[in-house]
Amino acid sequence: MTITKPSASDRPRLERIYNICFPGEEEYCRFFFDKVWKPENTLIAKEKGVIAAMGHFLDVPMEFDGSRLEGSYLYAAATMPEYRGKGIMSRIIKEGNEAAAAEGKDISLLITENDSLFDFYSRLSYKPVFGFSKVACSPEPPFMMCRARMLLKSDIPSLAFVYESSAAGRLHDSRSEVRWESILEEYAGRAFGLEAPGGGLMAYCFMNEDCTYAQEVMGAGMGYLLYVCCMDEPKGFGFTLPEEGLSFKPIG
Repeated sequence: MTITKPSASDRPRLERIYNICFPGEEEYCRFFFDKVWKPENTLIAKEKGVIAAMGHFLDVPMEFDGSRLEGSYLYAAATMPEYRGKGIMSRIIKEGNEAAAAEGKDISLLITENDSLFDFYSRLSYKPVFGFSKVACSPEPPFMMCRARMLLKSDIPSLAFVYESSAAGRLHDSRSEVRWESILEEYAGRAFGLEAPGGGLMAYCFMNEDCTYAQEVMGAGMGYLLYVCCMDEPKGFGFTLPEEGLSFKPIG
């Protein structure tokens, strides 16, 4: 088994691995490989010339208590089913993190696909430092005459304010204007905000592809915004930050 970086010509195989391991995300898969993916930020495992697994190590600046941390975000760590159980992903992560540390990164982080993976990542020295909770739809508006609307590029300063206010005191990614522009492009047609009667953004949400739940929702009146945006209101929900943050100690 060889751990190496892919070439641009490996993209079709990597997309196939992505779609097999993360079914139902075909639209985002195309966006990721079109807009985000860089071969130099990816490690692959090859067995007899066949790509068996991949891991993407993305540069993500983070913030904690007003301090900036340089983060390496492990994304779409995926192994083809027939190659699992051989320790391949552990090798990819180990080599990727060693390279990130050599580049001066402060932290390696990831979001697990599901809670069953906590034990696996804990064996690789990962620890929970932030979490998510769910908020349900609510038909009650926080104020009369609130309105939901699609977000625009001009809303970025207000988006940043809502996000930073919600994430204050927690470990969170540092989102520049360019990053916000990328997010709005990623969720084009599915990014909504809740506007107060006198103007001003109260909350925002980024909906999944069929608008049944929010992949991120923040701010005051989240439940009502979800109620307006979800195609299936009784079952609609969104991912947001928990009431209590987890403790975090930077490396070193």
